[in-house]
Amino acid sequence: MTPKPPGLPRVRPAHPEDIPQIRSLLYLGNQAYFFTGWDPLEYWPAREPFLVLTRGTLVSAAMAAPLDTEETAWLRLFAFLQGLTPQQAWEHLWPALRALLAAQGVQWVMGLGMYPWLETLYQAAGFQEDAEVITLHWQGPLPPWSDRPSPPVHLRLLRPQDVAAIAHVDARSFPSRWRIGEKALQRVLPYLLLGLVAEQEGRIVGYLLAMETPRGGHITRLGVLPEKRGQGIGGALVHQALRYLVARGVRWITVNTQRDNEIALRLYARMGFRESRHVHRVWYASVQPSPETQGQEERVWASQPLP
Repeated sequence: MTPKPPGLPRVRPAHPEDIPQIRSLLYLGNQAYFFTGWDPLEYWPAREPFLVLTRGTLVSAAMAAPLDTEETAWLRLFAFLQGLTPQQAWEHLWPALRALLAAQGVQWVMGLGMYPWLETLYQAAGFQEDAEVITLHWQGPLPPWSDRPSPPVHLRLLRPQDVAAIAHVDARSFPSRWRIGEKALQRVLPYLLLGLVAEQEGRIVGYLLAMETPRGGHITRLGVLPEKRGQGIGGALVHQALRYLVARGVRWITVNTQRDNEIALRLYARMGFRESRHVHRVWYASVQPSPETQGQEERVWASQPLP
């Protein structure tokens, strides 16, 4: 009996019931990119820009770019079956995802260059290099810290009603492509290992967020209002975070920062963080089509049939 053909390739939005197959792509495929971000993979279908390439009921590839703000998305997942090349999977999914992001008014998509093959795809798709990010790690001991912010600040745990104020600090602290919007912050609240804010005269002037990792904790965000920098607020937040996490049994803590951010590197070095060998480039691309590229996506999609 002749086997039934698996069906024509189709790009469609990911559904919650696709998650088991997508996880198989991540863990069984020979090449996969997964940068977890703020919330679990299970949250993304039907809520975030998330597409799959299917043949019949088989998910052959997946690509997701959750939004950090209304203007910026981060490419956080790209995985495919072993029978596909990275180029075939990319050229089916990326044009469709880019069109989806553009239709939602997104301006930029960011991506981490974790693998040479992925950076090759970025470059071919017109991405540009933005920065180099280095990972630092800490495993004790807790350093003495006698510096006191001047003027004094009050440190406390983050509350849900602080989100708007934190989003304001974030918008003042980072370039537009690197910001986290209020909606993304609302999403992350249930998954935080720790959230701290620094207040002066009842006003939030800085904050720190940390997430749980399989090995310990990761400081995902540290922001201080520009006019409040140089007062010791960032150091107070980091030291308090270390004290809090150590008291709860966390002994391995990581943080990422740009390789040329000398102020941040000096601060973390004073806290006992050490540089790891993990240095990755961050890439970005505009997703709004120019008049010259409109219609190009459809031609590229048709040029790479599946095996």
